[in-house]
Amino acid sequence: MSKNPNAYDFSRWSIKTLGPKPTLEQQAIAHAFGRPGKQTLSLAMRLRPCGATSQQCSDAAGNVYNTKGTTQNNMPNGLRDAGFFTQPVMPAQVGTKHTVYKLVLAPKGEAMMKRTPVYGGLKAEPAKAAPVKAKAKVIPAKLKAARAKADAVSDAAAARGAAAALAPVTEVPAPVEQVTPALAE
Repeated sequence: MSKNPNAYDFSRWSIKTLGPKPTLEQQAIAHAFGRPGKQTLSLAMRLRPCGATSQQCSDAAGNVYNTKGTTQNNMPNGLRDAGFFTQPVMPAQVGTKHTVYKLVLAPKGEAMMKRTPVYGGLKAEPAKAAPVKAKAKVIPAKLKAARAKADAVSDAAAARGAAAALAPVTEVPAPVEQVTPALAE
């Protein structure tokens, strides 16, 4: 695959079995509705004037992605059911009698195309704004005072601990007399 996600690897495309390759315009329409992949390839194939059969879509996915092709109906059917595309009635394929699926962009889909960026840069992307520096937090005076007091207390405790650790031991602890209770006999 090339770095341009709109450019599928059509090197193994067989025009005899798969029909014509989807044009860049058909790919751009498909990519406005989803990220590049098998489902959008199937959608782009269904946008062709001749449409596509399920077998052609699965074979194309297998050839382009060098994997075992499976039917790719979820995304195209979902978009059709949502009203982004219409599906005109097409005659069955001549040799195999397979059902031909063709999709046409509906007005709702055209509106979606206008407001959705397309993968791969076929449509101009909006300019990116310069990163904005984060504003410093405003800390209330009471909170500042409380933090300063806590820091002072912890600093004093640390100083006492450090002084105690460094001070030499000069006193010997007093011996403790241990008393054992008398056992009753």
